[in-house]
Amino acid sequence: MVTNGRRVTGPRALPIVGMVFIVLGLVALLVAGISGLLTLNDGKSAHADGVVVGFKNLSGRVPNPVIAFTVSNGEPMTFTNAVASSNWKVGDHQPIAYNPARPSEAVIEGVGGRWFFSFLFGLLGGAFLLIGGTLRAVGSRLLRRRANAKQGLAALLSKLMED
Repeated sequence: MVTNGRRVTGPRALPIVGMVFIVLGLVALLVAGISGLLTLNDGKSAHADGVVVGFKNLSGRVPNPVIAFTVSNGEPMTFTNAVASSNWKVGDHQPIAYNPARPSEAVIEGVGGRWFFSFLFGLLGGAFLLIGGTLRAVGSRLLRRRANAKQGLAALLSKLMED
């Protein structure tokens, strides 16, 4: 790491790297909050009980569950969940959120669907804050120890010079 044209290494770099992690963590938490507010206001105010009826392999190795549910007017609907998971089995019940005006845009109500991005960015933000705080604390402690050791050594040398 370079600051003021000088390379910063060792314990002196830890608080700087820690601050970078803290800033990234705060940005991720801000994104999580905005995502959560947008999700709350996405119009998916109706709820239903859905059942996993199959799987589709949209992209990758883990299949996306196909969910069937009944709209409040009695119309049956199916959709493929955007979040893939190997935790679900055919016959599993999942809570569904959908917009009454557009029930085909349904999602699983939970971390495995509607709240996925809010949860993901919140988790990353919290982890980055924890890592950043730890790096800053460890770096500051090491710098204090180094300063105290230098002061102790200087005091010892001055005492030896006097004698």
